[in-house]
Amino acid sequence: MAGKMNVNIYKVLETAGAPPLDHLLEQVEGLDLGSRLRRVGDFDMRLEHIARPHSAGNTSDFWMMDFVKLRYEHGPGKAGRGTPIQGFDMDDDQGFGEETAALYDPATKYLVLQYNHNGVREGKIKEYFSQLVHDPENIAHYQFRVKLDESSEVKLAKKQYIAKVHFKIDSSKISAAYRQADVSLERALELSDQQDGQILELTISASRGKNLKQGAVTSLINALRGVRKDDISNDTGGLREFEIFGREDEHSRAEAINMLAPKMQVTIGELSLGSDRRYTLLSRWIGLQRARRGWDRVIGE
Repeated sequence: MAGKMNVNIYKVLETAGAPPLDHLLEQVEGLDLGSRLRRVGDFDMRLEHIARPHSAGNTSDFWMMDFVKLRYEHGPGKAGRGTPIQGFDMDDDQGFGEETAALYDPATKYLVLQYNHNGVREGKIKEYFSQLVHDPENIAHYQFRVKLDESSEVKLAKKQYIAKVHFKIDSSKISAAYRQADVSLERALELSDQQDGQILELTISASRGKNLKQGAVTSLINALRGVRKDDISNDTGGLREFEIFGREDEHSRAEAINMLAPKMQVTIGELSLGSDRRYTLLSRWIGLQRARRGWDRVIGE
């Protein structure tokens, strides 16, 4: 039986003196499973399988990985059409494992990641890598910048004039850095806070037939773009609505552009189901490689 999985793509950024990610992976490759285990958030996780480029079982140009999240609370059981559900026999140090496959392309520094709702997500993988290179004097870490569907950005780039900006934002979910990214946004959020408000909805519109002043509105738009990317990276959902009305020339009709760009995502099929009812590691790795090849154009942009 064949299955499918969703796949997303992220740009890997090394900050604060962190080594290149492929150098870190070379170090992890030499560790046993116990040494790879880290506590991230409220669960244990580790990089279970790792294969360097052009190694046994991996003929690609990419690092292939599989992360495992360990959980010890309530989990699934096994049941048949004519038999009742029952649990699995486990030792005291065993739990349920959830798998997330990953591909890292060292040439472009892009990470291609399987989406597993119950497994580790990109935020926890980022924290995991950062823990592996912890330096008491200089905490090295990594950032993953999600690749977005940029069709709205392409539309906006064609608009020479902005007639209106509309947004709705949950002030309780906006980090201090993004609050301070634009003066007008910061002041609006401060006013909302003073009134014990949480949801701020604002429309800035030029008078009929006119356009907004470029400098101020560009700063606000860039700040809201940053909030959107932060939302997607951290699953916060702070920016509820974000729409720009732009014109290609000074007096043409304004077109509405929805700026809530989704993640770049592709669904990969033809995954192989093993005898243990789990999608095989090899079929998931092959699926990630198919996704990576399909994104050649957007990676090059």
